[in-house]
Amino acid sequence: MLPCLTVISDVTGMIGGFLVGTLGVGINPYLYLAKNFDALVLKDVNSGLAKSFIFAILVALVSCHQGLSVEGGAEGVGKATTQAVVISIVLIIVVDCLATAVFYYAIPS
Repeated sequence: MLPCLTVISDVTGMIGGFLVGTLGVGINPYLYLAKNFDALVLKDVNSGLAKSFIFAILVALVSCHQGLSVEGGAEGVGKATTQAVVISIVLIIVVDCLATAVFYYAIPS
């Protein structure tokens, strides 16, 4: 579901930016849309979706590993959940740095 949530949040962010820009700041709607889509690069969209797939797999693997290695009843479940969250956050940060380097430096435009 993470790639689906990524698409939904991207679209919601663009709609929110449009509403704030046109209604709040007073930018011409046609100018806003033209400049917005001029700045939108397909490589950014593709890399964002690819990273969301990678992060989803990463979180699922870490969570399954922690969940299957639980010992100690309810207290063990709480500790495993906390460990899964912390490990996932750290790995997402590391993998994000590596994926960004690969997408923007190793793969030509």
